[in-house]
Amino acid sequence: MNLVIREKPLKLLWYEALLRRLCDGDRDANYYSEQFRRLDAGFAGEKRVDREWHELVCPNTFSVLHNVVLVNAAQHFHQVDTLFICKHFMFVVEIKNIHGRLDFDATTHQ
Repeated sequence: MNLVIREKPLKLLWYEALLRRLCDGDRDANYYSEQFRRLDAGFAGEKRVDREWHELVCPNTFSVLHNVVLVNAAQHFHQVDTLFICKHFMFVVEIKNIHGRLDFDATTHQ
C-alpha cells in the first residue's frame, strides 16, 4: 500500500493568513470567512476519507494519490480529489463535505 499524505491546500493557508489580518469591522471579513469555512469543511471531509484508506485491507498492492491534476489535449485542467490505483482498476473518488439536506431526483438521477 502506497499512501501519499494529503497536505493542506495553499488556498486554505492563504485564507487563514488573510483572516488573521482582517479587522472585525472590515466589510469583506464575512465573505472571506465564508470562503475559508467552505474550503476548511472540504479539507476536513478529504482528511476523513483518508483515514478510511488506512483501514482498507487489500491483498494486492495499491496506490492512493491525492489532488491529481490532469490536462487534456485542449489544455483544460481537471482536478481529482483522490485516485485509487491497483493492478485491475482505477477508482476516482470525488469528495464532498456538504451540510444540510440533499435531494435526489429518481427520474433525472440528479
